[in-house]
Amino acid sequence: MPGFEYEFNLYYKVAYEPGGIFFKSLQIPLRESTIPIEKGDFTVILPENYHFTYLGTENKDAVVDGNVASWKIKDNMPNSVTFEYSYLPVKVGNLKGSYVFWILINIILLLILIFEVRKEIIRVRKEYGKEE
Repeated sequence: MPGFEYEFNLYYKVAYEPGGIFFKSLQIPLRESTIPIEKGDFTVILPENYHFTYLGTENKDAVVDGNVASWKIKDNMPNSVTFEYSYLPVKVGNLKGSYVFWILINIILLLILIFEVRKEIIRVRKEYGKEE
């Protein structure tokens, strides 16, 4: 109906089964195409001992305090909230914590591999050097 406006507050809880071993990602749509949101607050409360490791690039206005993140909604923005969380507090800039974690693991494994190959090359050279 033209000119019909009604103001209301919407409160809800989301329960879901997260996937992932160390890091969990979630995207929550906020914008509803038929109901405009002029203003509001959106809050995500993580379980105890969990930390936000990434907030999506569209979530620049998020305020994080421990395991609680809050967003101000104004004129239907942001459209959605994207975040990653983990019990491992890995956060480097605006990179996903899972990317940083697995890159570090791969670098450590690569360094161990290089060290072991070098050690084996030295051993083989000494062994063949003595036989000649």
